[in-house]
Amino acid sequence: MSLKMSGLKKAVHRFNHRIEKQVVKPVKDMASFFHHFIHYPKTIGAATPSSPFVGKAIAKKIDEIPFKNKRILEIGAGTGVITEHLLQHLEDGDHLDVIECVPELVKELRILVNNSPKRNQVTIHEKKVEDYFPEKPYHFIISGLPLTVFHPEQVKFFYQKLETELLAKEGLFTYYEYLALPELRLCAYSLCKKLKPELYNHFRRILKTKNDYLKHKPVEHNTIWLNFTPMKVIHVKNPLNVR
Repeated sequence: MSLKMSGLKKAVHRFNHRIEKQVVKPVKDMASFFHHFIHYPKTIGAATPSSPFVGKAIAKKIDEIPFKNKRILEIGAGTGVITEHLLQHLEDGDHLDVIECVPELVKELRILVNNSPKRNQVTIHEKKVEDYFPEKPYHFIISGLPLTVFHPEQVKFFYQKLETELLAKEGLFTYYEYLALPELRLCAYSLCKKLKPELYNHFRRILKTKNDYLKHKPVEHNTIWLNFTPMKVIHVKNPLNVR
């Protein structure tokens, strides 16, 4: 009888743990993310966090990087949905730097990292990427920055910094965005070009800057359908960045 009760308790514990991880935590993350989006719309740029499926699709790329002691940088980590999966793929000698400029989100990231057995392999930086100056470039960079809401000059600066300071030779740059969102926005702005020419020009400049960066680089796309809004994950190799 005691063995049956013990087995039942373990089954209940596993069930509660699964519910906490797969239901309760995502709902809490979504509520927290939406709250911060209301207060920092131009910094966060999305009303809901990415799903764990996006995190898994990005984090598994770590295993494909042919370097030991990998240096990894996550920019705009939010509530840590991607960070949590990156932690699971860190090997001995790897190091993850995380940049987030929203103080309340930084607190959540610190809790996440401090509860991880890989916490000694992670450094959290509470700052904007333009104020970050690493000693060495990175083998893998993940960006969650909502560049489409930034000023075109900020977007241009970001790609310049990425190419000249942050990403190592033959490094991998990954970013993610809502499926077809840039194209839909440009289409919408084109329709109201005469009414809002500044918005149309603003977005065209951003797209041109991005396309100039992507030109002549190997690019791989993945579509994650299991997200609140389907997400496109873009992996960009950097074979031309000679140091």
